[in-house]
Amino acid sequence: MTHDSSNPFKRLLLKQKFALLAVLAFALVGTAFYSFVDNQQEKIKVTKREQEGLKPGRELLALVQILPRHRGSSTGLLSGNSAMAAEEKTTKALADQQIAAFDKLSKSIDDPELLKTWDVIKQDWPKIAQQMAARSVTPTENFEAHTRLIAKVLEVLDLIVDYYGLSLDPYAESYFLMRAVLVDSPVLTEYLGQARGWGTGLLAKAAKSAAAKEKDAVTAQGVVSLQDRSRLSLMTSIADSQLYGVARDFDKFLKYNQKLETPMGKQLNAASALVDKAIRLAGTEIIGKPVPNYSSTEYYQQYSLAIDEMYKVIDIGFTELDAIFSRQISSANEKLIIISVVIFSLILVCALVALY
Repeated sequence: MTHDSSNPFKRLLLKQKFALLAVLAFALVGTAFYSFVDNQQEKIKVTKREQEGLKPGRELLALVQILPRHRGSSTGLLSGNSAMAAEEKTTKALADQQIAAFDKLSKSIDDPELLKTWDVIKQDWPKIAQQMAARSVTPTENFEAHTRLIAKVLEVLDLIVDYYGLSLDPYAESYFLMRAVLVDSPVLTEYLGQARGWGTGLLAKAAKSAAAKEKDAVTAQGVVSLQDRSRLSLMTSIADSQLYGVARDFDKFLKYNQKLETPMGKQLNAASALVDKAIRLAGTEIIGKPVPNYSSTEYYQQYSLAIDEMYKVIDIGFTELDAIFSRQISSANEKLIIISVVIFSLILVCALVALY
């Protein structure tokens, strides 16, 4: 009996053929499995890094909340409202604490551009506080110095978002929430903070003028200039536009998380109503009023209430974002375990068939 030497596969025993096929199958499945494992591990790594970025982001946002309070209270105080003294002192101490807290966290960040910008903030803040304490600065100069400083803090926040990969988040369920919490809401609260600080200063100046018994109508109207009103109008207009953007981001987040039970929607509605009220207050009591006589302290408090409500939305957003990241990591780990068990079970079955 002759054998076909040109086809060595035919000369193999059935068990040997199964063994060879098992090796080939193992090679193919192993390659695909390695790719899957590598992909899942990368997803877990990326999501964990995003989650790590929430803490420094939250600490920096606390500073973004405090510095505008100091800007508003110090500008009001310099403009003649002595009732702002306690608030100015309190917010100065809080800003010192928050800068120290983030500075400690920044030691673990390896981003030269971020650290360079942060160093500028650490150098500029004591100068601003010292000028305020010495009363060696005008209300406008004080306002401008604070605004430049806060712009730098927002720049660091933007770099934090990039450094931890949050800006590249690939999932709609978390991306829109991240954007609302770490990008759009801080800009909204900053423009509200500008309107608070600028408006507080204008009203304090108007009250000081009235207290000096400047009864002449022309002089009284000139205390708050058209330029002052136009600038405040621009601030409130931008804030109103930003509020729309924030609401859109939160709506998109809720759209992709319809099964999620969260108080965010209710809190956002409450905050939006207060923001609208604050914007209207600036319009009726300063921008559109020939001789503003509204209480600068009350104005400051109304804006602070609206801003604080927005930060409650942000706090809820941080909590939800952290929970989403945890679920994404848990889901990726579960998939990795399940697929691993299935693949190893198939390999074991193939090996048993080949051997027996």
